[in-house]
Amino acid sequence: MRWDCLSNVGVLTPYRARVILKLRRGVEQWKLVGLITQRSLVRIQPPLPLSLSSGRRRWGCLSMDDNFVSTPKFIAFVIGFSILVTLLIVNDYGFIPIIDDANVALHEAGHFIFEPFGETMGLWGGTLGQLLPPIICAVFFWTQKSLVSVAVALLWFFENFFDIAAYIETASSEGPVVMGVMGVGIHDWWRILIRLGALQYDTTIATIVRIVGWLGLSSTLLFVTYFWWRCHKLYAKR
Repeated sequence: MRWDCLSNVGVLTPYRARVILKLRRGVEQWKLVGLITQRSLVRIQPPLPLSLSSGRRRWGCLSMDDNFVSTPKFIAFVIGFSILVTLLIVNDYGFIPIIDDANVALHEAGHFIFEPFGETMGLWGGTLGQLLPPIICAVFFWTQKSLVSVAVALLWFFENFFDIAAYIETASSEGPVVMGVMGVGIHDWWRILIRLGALQYDTTIATIVRIVGWLGLSSTLLFVTYFWWRCHKLYAKR
């Protein structure tokens, strides 16, 4: 806007001259306030260390929000991890009440969900019904950049491996018929291993699945420990 446009409308009276002068002074004052505010914010927010800035660019997850792996969150996670491992060792076949009761319900729901996609998908649907929910949760929490929540979902995912392993190793001993929560039914892994020609290796496969479960749990603990250490170290430099 050009200020001289006011002077072009009629005669420039003393009153109009005062109005133009006040408008010009008001605009200059607002410009000055904006400049001071901007410089103050720059002084209040010091630049991040180069290592932290590069960490944000690489991982996109290091901040002071929920994704920050604070010491209280880390301690709570370690306690929960220790309880989970203890229950897996103490309980027969690694079955943990409540958690695995929910996993069994998801297992049965998986059969119904995947059955419309064919007999094979319906057969594998029970195992997929156990594994997909924690994967979905982990992906969701990763998009929210909540690392501790991602780790909890991973613990849930790998805990399922022990229940699955216990199911696999009974394939040849229990035979094709098994008593489930829905009554008498066909043993999923008996049918799967028969199709694969690997029924005689049921206990070996179960052992491998259990080992993968332990490796997954250990890796999850290392994952959280690494990010706790990294966040603690980098934010200590601020």
